[in-house]
Amino acid sequence: MFATLSRLFKSLLSGPWFRATVLVGCLALSGCQHVDLRGEKFPEDELSRLSRRLRPRDTETEPAGVANKARQIEGDLGIR
Repeated sequence: MFATLSRLFKSLLSGPWFRATVLVGCLALSGCQHVDLRGEKFPEDELSRLSRRLRPRDTETEPAGVANKARQIEGDLGIR
C-alpha cells in the first residue's frame, strides 16, 4: 500500500503539469502584493497635517480600523 502511494506521489510531483501549475501559482501570488484590498485613502491636506501636529501620539492604543480611510482618520487623531 505504501509503495503504491509513494509511486503515485512521485508521479504527481514529476509531471509537467505540476511544475506549470506551481509556476503559475507563484506568479499569481507574487502579483497580489501590489493589490491594496483596504481601499483608497483620503488626499493629504492641511487639516490632516494640522491635527497630527496638535495631538500627541498615543502609543498605547492600537488602531481599530481596517480600511485605509479609517486608519488615516485614526492616525490624524493621534492613535498609533
